Amino acid sequence: MKAKFVVILFLAAIIMACEEKEEEKTYVGTWEYAEENDTLQATPVLIVLNQKMVLTLNADTWQMLMNIRVQPAIPEWTEYLGFKGAMTIEGEDIQIVFTHVGIRQINYQTLTFIDDEVVWYSEAEDPNMFGSLFDEYGPEHTTISGKMVVNGDKLTLKMDENLNGQIEDEEIQEFTRVN
Repeated sequence: MKAKFVVILFLAAIIMACEEKEEEKTYVGTWEYAEENDTLQATPVLIVLNQKMVLTLNADTWQMLMNIRVQPAIPEWTEYLGFKGAMTIEGEDIQIVFTHVGIRQINYQTLTFIDDEVVWYSEAEDPNMFGSLFDEYGPEHTTISGKMVVNGDKLTLKMDENLNGQIEDEEIQEFTRVN
């Protein structure tokens, strides 16, 4: 009888641990937010575009891809620019590290892509290209910290991108779960 009780307690502990792990990882999945009618300065014209950020989170890695649509030249959502890296999460605290920058080269005069897909550059394997692209498109730092809150199908990121110790409005993004 004592052995059965120990086995039942052991199984209950395993089930509870698994449920806790699932709850801790409610952020795993794909999330997005869209900005309509944003502008992009491309000399000599100002381009009005729609952009959608697609954020994919795994247990300890992340990827964000910017998809753009520019009517009528690029009528469908098309991947254009991206970042990926590692992350650590403890409760609501999150720290992300940028390890890759990806981009599709575009001819701004014809609004056509030169590359067939996003080409990725890593800090470890191609530090010059990574640094150049990160300086142009990334935040001020390759490691940033903040808060991440999941509430149902909404994920809110509050990231101190400029490391000034404060979260400004432009450093808060709310995503909606897509899967």
